[in-house]
Amino acid sequence: MALGGLILAWADLESALFATLRYYTNVSPKVARSLFHGARAKEMSDFLKNIAHNTSLADARKNDLDKVLAHINALNTMRNWLVHHTSASEIITSEDAGTKRVLTNKRRAAKAGNEFAVMIDAEMVENMCGDSVSACWHLLAHRDKDPFAPWKNHQGLSYAWLYKPPQPKNPPSKNKPTAQAQPRQPKSSRAKPLRTAKE
Repeated sequence: MALGGLILAWADLESALFATLRYYTNVSPKVARSLFHGARAKEMSDFLKNIAHNTSLADARKNDLDKVLAHINALNTMRNWLVHHTSASEIITSEDAGTKRVLTNKRRAAKAGNEFAVMIDAEMVENMCGDSVSACWHLLAHRDKDPFAPWKNHQGLSYAWLYKPPQPKNPPSKNKPTAQAQPRQPKSSRAKPLRTAKE
């Protein structure tokens, strides 16, 4: 149920990204469909970042886009993991932790060292749904006239994100072993050159 809710919320979020992108590019609906019809969250976020960097947007708008798009990127990473790797995850049930899953790509990782393994549960997915809805409202606020003000939730807060990226479960070490330095030989034990009779 939680995963299905996330899929619906994510579809709304991509619609909000598309509407915001069309607003800032100031193109007609037909042109927008022609240019951005195949773009997904990652590509549309990158377009918006480039627009904010290369145009004279107000600082308040730029700052809001930076914060919202950064969180959308974090949501997008986990959303992709959930969609593509949940079927191969391992279910762990305990009295303390409830029902959780170990979400991992170890069976499908192309290269050693690219594996990930994180603990997930229904609450985390529900938090992602809530943040996806909040991100929609943040983005749609950009269509308002200046002076721009970031969207606030019912508690009067902006950027009150619920989702926190989980920490890796036993992440593989990326540090390569370094060769140990050999101890220097004491000066007294070093061989001295022999002197010849002529010297």
